[in-house]
Amino acid sequence: QGIDIDVLDTDLYDYFDFQDDAQEAYFSYVLENDILPTVASGFSGTLTTEELSTDGDFTWYQAAEIDWLGDTWYPTTAENLATIYGPLNTQYGKPVFFTNLGVFSIDGASTIGETLSPSSNKLDPDQSDDTYTLDTQEQADVYEAVFRDIADTSYVVGAIAPDYSFFTQYDKLSNIRDKVAGLVWQRWAELFAN
Repeated sequence: QGIDIDVLDTDLYDYFDFQDDAQEAYFSYVLENDILPTVASGFSGTLTTEELSTDGDFTWYQAAEIDWLGDTWYPTTAENLATIYGPLNTQYGKPVFFTNLGVFSIDGASTIGETLSPSSNKLDPDQSDDTYTLDTQEQADVYEAVFRDIADTSYVVGAIAPDYSFFTQYDKLSNIRDKVAGLVWQRWAELFAN
């Protein structure tokens, strides 16, 4: 009650050690035919997924109960939103919702994307192997480019800002608290208001 959007945790590799395609297909079948109908029967809001997988054994995106294709995305400025998500929108006939739209606050963020783990010691100033330079302006510039790209689509319905941490050791991560990127998010928030 009072919940408009339910993001289903489909980041399955954190929980299961899939050994073969049959295991993946079986879990997808259970999710699509047992779990999703049960959740949907007691929930009247919008259902989306946390992660998208292009693995052909995971087919739950086609389930009628899934309203939006949810995904976590750490974009680069070289990536084209339409190339990545346009075909998925066409294939499934469902809009895209970013459950975590993240850009690191570091020099080089425009080219790093998802090639660096958010848990890397290289981003922690308390670690000796912290090798990245803080660059909040580059983070803001990448977000600006991504939001401009999103504005040119009709199939992205929203995005959740990355963590809003108070901890200084996370300054190089994708959080937007007290950064220029926070202002970019505020300015573009109206993009999803309708």
